[in-house]
Amino acid sequence: MRGAGGAALRLEGLGKSYGGVTAVAGVSLAVHAGEFVTLLGPSGSGKTTTLMMIAGFVAPSAGEIMIDSRPVARVPPEKRGLGMVFQNYALFPHMTVAANIAFPLKMRGWPRAEWRPRVARALEMVKLPGYEERFPRQLSGGQQQRVALARALVFEPRVLLMDEPLGALDKKLREHMQAEIKRIQRALGVTVLYVTHDQEEALTMSDRIVVMRDGRIEQFGTPVELYEEPANAFVADFIGESNFLSGTVVGFAPDGSAELRGAGGRRFRAAPRGAVAAGAAVAAALRPERLRLMRNGEESSGEENCWEGRVAEIVYLGEAIKLRVAVDELTLTAKMRNGDGGPTPCPGDRVRLAWRADHTVLLGTPQPGEEAGAP
Repeated sequence: MRGAGGAALRLEGLGKSYGGVTAVAGVSLAVHAGEFVTLLGPSGSGKTTTLMMIAGFVAPSAGEIMIDSRPVARVPPEKRGLGMVFQNYALFPHMTVAANIAFPLKMRGWPRAEWRPRVARALEMVKLPGYEERFPRQLSGGQQQRVALARALVFEPRVLLMDEPLGALDKKLREHMQAEIKRIQRALGVTVLYVTHDQEEALTMSDRIVVMRDGRIEQFGTPVELYEEPANAFVADFIGESNFLSGTVVGFAPDGSAELRGAGGRRFRAAPRGAVAAGAAVAAALRPERLRLMRNGEESSGEENCWEGRVAEIVYLGEAIKLRVAVDELTLTAKMRNGDGGPTPCPGDRVRLAWRADHTVLLGTPQPGEEAGAP
């Protein structure tokens, strides 16, 4: 099974309202052919409703859906040529694996003579050869997920829609299936639109990620762009973990970094990503892993910022240790690798935290609650 390659997908002002409630508010989005794009957001953000409109199971209240140059918003689901994988797999329990996988071929009127070889190729692709005569009840959760994937791909769709397909699997199997789905997607060149609320899954699998909230797009970019250059505090908090600082720009250093005065008069420096004026009130995000714990007697190694505080809490994560450090009325979260050679501080210890100006991402005007330790 080689596939026909992916199709471009474009949403133009796509919206959905239920009575007076807006589920999706004018979403516009362009997905390249062969791209793996994830819709990411909390429950109620509109990501699944958007996917269901693309699939044809929910009628849009406004806007258009384009597959390549073909408008499909009013085309029946079975005529859109889309593959679909659901969270619960939606396998027919009374049918064998072969019959489940062949079902889309039957519904599309494919010649019966093509069913068996196509089913066999699809099972080879998902690494389940010889499972044709088993029933879903005889399969593990991971195997059922593979059968659902084979069924979605057996007719070689150019666009594959996936709605939380790994949500029912344990962590290790989920990580294994993430790699398998990416392997298959690359081999076939199919375009994938994937829905999840798991930010780690989105970062691992996606070429680009759409972060949604309240039916709108907050940011659309590569995993690196979203993690390193979040557009706002919501994205910075939802993608990974962040400390939030707020302050007023009081000047600029010779290297161009902005000097800010934060809560309690504490100063710190940040590298602006765009124009920022002296006197402006801004919010900033700082990733816990960017904070370096300075040992006794250790000097700064190029960091422009260094604050002292007291360890309030230590969280053991196995490969890492998370410290919550009280700095006056603020709390900073720092993450250090376990076994990095130095002793782990104890609660109550005084420590110093250093970080570089260019690791402090300015987010614009601070919102209520946007200060260190309070997303």
